[in-house]
Amino acid sequence: MDIRQMSQVVAIAQHGSFGKAAGEIGISQPTLSKSIARLEDELGFKLFDRSGWRAQLTPLGAFVVDRAERLIAQSRRFEREIDLFALGEFGEVRIGLGPVLREEFMPRLAAEIVRRHPSLQPTLLSEGRTSLLQGLAAGAYDLLFVAQGDDLAERGLLSMEVMRDPAVAVASPSHPLAGCDRIALREFLQHPVAASARSASAAPAIFPLPHLSAPADFRPTVVANDIRTSITLAQQGFCTYVGSGHLLRAALESGQLVRLDLDFTYEFHTVAVMTPAAAHSPLLNRIVAYAQEIGARLTAPAATPARSGASALDHAAAIG
Repeated sequence: MDIRQMSQVVAIAQHGSFGKAAGEIGISQPTLSKSIARLEDELGFKLFDRSGWRAQLTPLGAFVVDRAERLIAQSRRFEREIDLFALGEFGEVRIGLGPVLREEFMPRLAAEIVRRHPSLQPTLLSEGRTSLLQGLAAGAYDLLFVAQGDDLAERGLLSMEVMRDPAVAVASPSHPLAGCDRIALREFLQHPVAASARSASAAPAIFPLPHLSAPADFRPTVVANDIRTSITLAQQGFCTYVGSGHLLRAALESGQLVRLDLDFTYEFHTVAVMTPAAAHSPLLNRIVAYAQEIGARLTAPAATPARSGASALDHAAAIG
């Protein structure tokens, strides 16, 4: 059973029809039917139950499709890794980034790549973590920039640190907590807070600290997967917000927001992620170096003094 036959079986399973699968693959339906019949004879069991126009997987067929999908993805990944060795100033490089990096980091990285490699075609897409990791495994991405996590090593991926960005709690200058020292979690949660969620089914996160949790009966004021929405609501005085420091810098320096001095600190760790084979690509390593330079600039200490005294950002910058 070769990759071509595996692709045929997977296409039929996805479409539930020999005719539709044949159209996708680019062969005639009789040719596809004969190919699958020969394969079933070789295997000694049926892959599909054909009733009417539908093609239903048999239990053994479902097993074959599951394994075939993995092998096809690995084959595509292998082909792409071979291409990366020869990729120089021409060709396409595909980069995936987490949502937090969409606002400031992503456009800077794109500009740096285009400036230094004018003949290269970079594709940069922002998605959720699960989709990005699945895409990397399938060969849809060559390089990722995501938050550090134990799941990266568990998947056999290499990661290189790109940026450490302190989490910052912010509110409008007129907020009751503005100017208060060492605000405890309980006091902080007595005021409206904006939360984020990756999807409608995901639990909202009030702030990015895994070792702290809100009371069971606490409900955030708003839940959004758009960072700019949360920042705007905080500026208008409707709620507080805890987010990545580099995204809040402009609003802090302009005085639209002030830092809240919470009694905890936390850092977002952004890493570059690739497969061990892809790590041999000189181009990918140069792009990682560009990303590290951008990360250093984005998280450099602000030139202007803080408006509300010592904060989580000041403390993290001092120790980081």
